[in-house]
Amino acid sequence: MAEGTYAEAITIGGKAVRLEGVCPQKVVLTSPEASPPCPLAGLCIVNGADGTTIQGVTLTGSGFGVLLSGAADVTFRQVHVRDNPEGGIDADSSLGDTSTTVAESLVERNGKQGVRAGSASLVLESSVVRETLPDAGSQLFGHGLILSSCAPVTGSTGCVPRPRRPAHVRRSVIEGNRVAGVQSVDTEVTIEDTVIRNTLPEEASGAFGYGFSSYMYCPPEGCTADLVEDLTLRHVFIDSSTAMGIVATGHRLDIADTVVRDTTSAPGDGLFGDGIGLLSPFSGTPSAIVGTHIIRSARAGLSIFGSHASVRDVRITCAPIEIALDPNQGVDPVLEDGGNNLCGCPVADGPCKAASAGLEPPTPLE
Repeated sequence: MAEGTYAEAITIGGKAVRLEGVCPQKVVLTSPEASPPCPLAGLCIVNGADGTTIQGVTLTGSGFGVLLSGAADVTFRQVHVRDNPEGGIDADSSLGDTSTTVAESLVERNGKQGVRAGSASLVLESSVVRETLPDAGSQLFGHGLILSSCAPVTGSTGCVPRPRRPAHVRRSVIEGNRVAGVQSVDTEVTIEDTVIRNTLPEEASGAFGYGFSSYMYCPPEGCTADLVEDLTLRHVFIDSSTAMGIVATGHRLDIADTVVRDTTSAPGDGLFGDGIGLLSPFSGTPSAIVGTHIIRSARAGLSIFGSHASVRDVRITCAPIEIALDPNQGVDPVLEDGGNNLCGCPVADGPCKAASAGLEPPTPLE
């Protein structure tokens, strides 16, 4: 595409298309009034558009930047998705199998969510997702990434399970978002060589502001080990989160060579402020934390609520409570000390204190 601003909605379906501009700064696709079949999206990619590539353009408009459903192997490269009030990139499998790669791209100042994958495979690499805004009316939302394989049921705490698709985030920056930098619901997630920083609380309530959050829905008959998804964080820097740096509910968490720094309490009520929090509604979800440094947490460096964790080569620096061990829903916590764990302030050079602290677990993000 030649240099210019193109004021029109684009729908791609039925075949693969390569849409390439000279560069995002010079080719802008703006859609003040999008049209069917995607009435809220400037760019709509649907069934039969497998293998489509979008490159070198800016996408901005009055709804979503991109709606993607029923198309596989769709690539966004060197794309700037900005200032879309309904969301940046939304990939959902409601029309069929959906998968996408977002690479070398900038997603910023969109409303509600930067990137969402709903039962869709996602690779986010060498990209930035930042400064997502809350909904203009309710002042809710503002997430950086939402990764979900579960469709919530209106008026219920349950959900309709959908096929679980993996998400990979690598060599990316997720910054200045609200509620959660990355939120995962019933999804297998791997995050590597990535920065998640400056996550702000929800504008409406002053709650949340988690750097990374995961949640697992339990069916009416209860959770079992076969439902547990694996979450992997390696070489991740999580900085300046609110309430919780990392919080995992019901998942098996593998954290290695990661730094969690400057987790503050929630401004709305002054509660929480844990670097890493592990919650489990049932026993049998062992997590591993290895080679990780937790620095300056407002409440606990590591809190284990009815979960099972193995900890090795961990440093906890300047936390009022170093390791908190408290039950959750009638399940006692289990801590396996793998050795070489040190705590202290200003330097982690002594043994860690692990004991019940009578803490309340944080509210999970569902």
